[in-house]
Amino acid sequence: MYSESRRDYRAAREYYKKAAKKGNHKAETRLGILFHEGYGTNINGEIALYWFKRAANAKSPDPLGEYYMGLLCETGVEAMPDGSNSGRFNENDIERMAESDGFAEREEILKPDGNEAVKWYQKAAEGGCGEAMERLGELYCHGMYVDKDPGRALELFEKAADMGMKESAYMAALMLDAGEDSPKDATKALELLRRAAEMDHRKAQTAYGQKLAAAGQYADALRWFEKAAEYDTAAKRELGNLYLGGHGVQKDEAKAVEYFSSAAENRNNPDPIAQLKLGMLFYLGIGCEPNNTKAGKLIMDSFVGGVGITAAQGIDDDIRDVYGVMCEHGFGVEKQPEKAYKYYSAAGGGGNVNALYNAGRCFYYGIGKEKNNSIAKNWLTSAADKGHAEAKKLLDKILFEEEYAKKNREKD
Repeated sequence: MYSESRRDYRAAREYYKKAAKKGNHKAETRLGILFHEGYGTNINGEIALYWFKRAANAKSPDPLGEYYMGLLCETGVEAMPDGSNSGRFNENDIERMAESDGFAEREEILKPDGNEAVKWYQKAAEGGCGEAMERLGELYCHGMYVDKDPGRALELFEKAADMGMKESAYMAALMLDAGEDSPKDATKALELLRRAAEMDHRKAQTAYGQKLAAAGQYADALRWFEKAAEYDTAAKRELGNLYLGGHGVQKDEAKAVEYFSSAAENRNNPDPIAQLKLGMLFYLGIGCEPNNTKAGKLIMDSFVGGVGITAAQGIDDDIRDVYGVMCEHGFGVEKQPEKAYKYYSAAGGGGNVNALYNAGRCFYYGIGKEKNNSIAKNWLTSAADKGHAEAKKLLDKILFEEEYAKKNREKD
């Protein structure tokens, strides 16, 4: 087939037309793709449909043409308006309208039909079309036009991955790693994730890097994060983590701030976890000058972005505790003692030791809550049992005060 790598689509179009007239069904599909995507010409669904029909309805159909018939059945194709300068077909583009059943005269030449789309996808998949396998997998995964069937979806994703479909490899990896709707297989999931990463799937590169980092293979993780960072904000955030901790690289807190900033301030897709991390660094003055106002805004933005107080990850408990301190004292945000306790208790519930202590303080000193030594002791005991020295001191203070008060009552 003609190579389109030079982006000489007009020349490709002429080549495919000549091949199509000789009965080359793959060339018919390629012609359809040029008009469907607008490569070297204006987008024209009518012409695309014509060529896909020819390729798909042949005695020896092109599976890719069948896939595109399914795609057009999903979306539908509207006739181009008369007099438009949108690339409407003519004698030089396709054979006369008689061969196309006069479909151009209708207001809508192909109505959306999910069931018909599935039939075409199944034909294409049986013919070995990876794109069709992938789309069918998505439909079975979400229960669109077919009954939801995660097992069937996984089977299709794995077959498509073997055909070189990177999104399928990534989806199969996620399903096998989660083990929610399919049997869990961490080893196979990791292998599929690696394959997707090697096929330049950016999210897979980041996810594979995260797996390597979790296993302590920081040098390899760094390589994958760097590959994905140009397109994936999560990869930038992970690079920030490596430089902040000195994992696989020389520790560089300023560089960590740069990576977190790039991920957090991305105009189209700001990373809420990077916002949390960056806010923490601005609050503590790590790798940058302390800036409570900036820290408060970044942390609050991350809550809006969906991390915040409902997140389950342990790292977020650290930041909840810090944000509680900011709310308690009015550092960079409005002073709100009630909200401070809310964040302390959430972080403490997640196991953050300092937050357990801070929640206990709230009940002892009446910060955002009514004074209550009994509840304070519960929080402080949990913190003290985990080795928090200040919690132990405050707990001893409360016990001493209670014992002193008891002795005075007995004297009276």
